[in-house]
Amino acid sequence: MSQENVEIVRRDYVAFDRGDFNAILEDVDPEVAIQAHPRGDEGKYEGKDGFLRFIREWIEPFEAFTQTPEEFIEAGDLVVVRVLQRARGKGSGVPVEGHFWLLHLMRDGKVIKLDLYDNETQALKAAGLSEYTETSALDEKRRDRQLPGSGPLKRRLSKFSTVRVVNPIVRGLLERGLFPKTHALLETTGRVSGKPRRTPVGNGLRGDKFWIVTEHGWAADYVKNIERNPRVRVKVGRSWHSGTAQILPEEDPRERLRKLHRPVNDSLLKAVGTEMLVIRVDLDDLAR
Repeated sequence: MSQENVEIVRRDYVAFDRGDFNAILEDVDPEVAIQAHPRGDEGKYEGKDGFLRFIREWIEPFEAFTQTPEEFIEAGDLVVVRVLQRARGKGSGVPVEGHFWLLHLMRDGKVIKLDLYDNETQALKAAGLSEYTETSALDEKRRDRQLPGSGPLKRRLSKFSTVRVVNPIVRGLLERGLFPKTHALLETTGRVSGKPRRTPVGNGLRGDKFWIVTEHGWAADYVKNIERNPRVRVKVGRSWHSGTAQILPEEDPRERLRKLHRPVNDSLLKAVGTEMLVIRVDLDDLAR
């Protein structure tokens, strides 16, 4: 049941991203208790109305608020989520960002208690995970995904250069079949616009599977699109292939890179990326 709980919580973050709070409420117990620990006693809420009030009061001081889940941790009936929140202050326009940890206590597929922390040590202790230290399996797994120099600044600079400069050029060449087969084109459906979104990726075609190792983990826009709609297309050379994408957070990204054996592409990925995440696309036509 623990993995089912993770999937329930994961889909609620996708719903939050698109502003669908009614979908979230379907996974919330009518008597849910909420505690935003950084706010002390003022951060206590109860019931579904309290749940909505908690969300409203948490984001009300900001504009352009975004929340990116970076890690989902199973802990019995608890699902611990590490999120990166970004926003601008209303009126001031000052950009702010920070990490928070949310503990979702589940019962019968519903959230019965939600705790928000701004301190990882406190959050893990509350979840009964205080035994995890800097050499723990949890941190080992996180470090395996992270790349040298990873952090908010590197992510912003890298995403700006790829999204604004590199991707438009490479995408145009790939669409015309004029770029080397070291790269391919991934087409997802925009989670907000509903329109096709095309992103250059390393050529991961192996048999009837197409493998992707992301540069920015859960923060990548196409990963968020796949969470919403896993149906995708990939263009390799001059051929398009449709398939279903699966995000594989438990798969070792470094081992997957070793198996793909793409020295040039993977060196670039490690140079500009911040956190790796493995995605497998099961292709419809090549599986026949």
